[in-house]
Amino acid sequence: MRNTFTLIAFVLLGLGVQAQLVRADFPDVGDSQVYRRGDSIAPGPAGNGQTWNFGSIGHTSQVATNQYILPASHAQGSGFPGANLCYKPFNDDYKFYVGSADTMKLIGEKSVANTRVTYSNPANLYVFPQAFGVANMDSVEGVYPDGFVSSVTRKGWYQTVFDGDGQLTTPYMTYPSVKRVEISAQFSDSSWLGGAIGELSILRHEWYAPGETMPVFVVHNQMFVLNGGNPSITYEVWYADPNAVATTEGVFSNLDIFPNPSNGNSALSYRLDATDQVEITISSILGERVRTVLSGEQLAGNHQIDLVTEGLAKGIYLVNLRSSQGNVTRKLVLN
Repeated sequence: MRNTFTLIAFVLLGLGVQAQLVRADFPDVGDSQVYRRGDSIAPGPAGNGQTWNFGSIGHTSQVATNQYILPASHAQGSGFPGANLCYKPFNDDYKFYVGSADTMKLIGEKSVANTRVTYSNPANLYVFPQAFGVANMDSVEGVYPDGFVSSVTRKGWYQTVFDGDGQLTTPYMTYPSVKRVEISAQFSDSSWLGGAIGELSILRHEWYAPGETMPVFVVHNQMFVLNGGNPSITYEVWYADPNAVATTEGVFSNLDIFPNPSNGNSALSYRLDATDQVEITISSILGERVRTVLSGEQLAGNHQIDLVTEGLAKGIYLVNLRSSQGNVTRKLVLN
């Protein structure tokens, strides 16, 4: 087990002392955590000596394992030369880093279009040690294919702030001394010679407990807007629960699209682990919904749904399955 140590910095305009973020607070290859999804909740205030009491929040049956692995162990690892660390959550919304004693440099990740984006201008997501309340901000830029006749250009920034410390209570346990990190990001993804512009905003809070290099509580808020239209909002809460039994796809299992690639219509097969309200949609590579395939209650068991693609242009599309307990996305290629 890696030891977690603390560097102390004296705070100007005060008589107290203040901890800093150091590399040993954060994950490395081999670290993992089992999480249970909780009900939506506000992240609470920033500052010193906070008491965040989230012990009474409800939760779903969705359980997942997030882990840090060697880049070579990931199917997309060859696309990120120089990376020595890969963040692989249960939904494979991966990130690749070059980690050292004093920085964690983000060199690429999964785009909003479910496609690999390797940054020509990577971001120093963390620069250690990082003092309390001091923002670390860096720009990112990269290009990824849109699946049609051009590429998507991504430009934006990441910012991290060590914004709070104190006591945290979750449905699993109470942690007497935690550090909270706020991660915010803003991207503009433009494609089709400017014909489609996607704006992505992220606000994420992570709580780290002594001796735990994976966050023990996470509140993630994300908003995507395509061409100035109605926003698509994702709000998720996860808390560490090592006693839970992890799953990899939420309520969906044995998921398959066939044929894929397709010259015409395809079929979607899956097993639903519990009766639930299910929505199945087809979206463009930038997330614009082009077709709703299904919306309604389905019983637990095996299902097969026709994906009618008549009228859709050739290219790459995203098929999304969503229920109250899970959200899974797969690519569909139309030739």
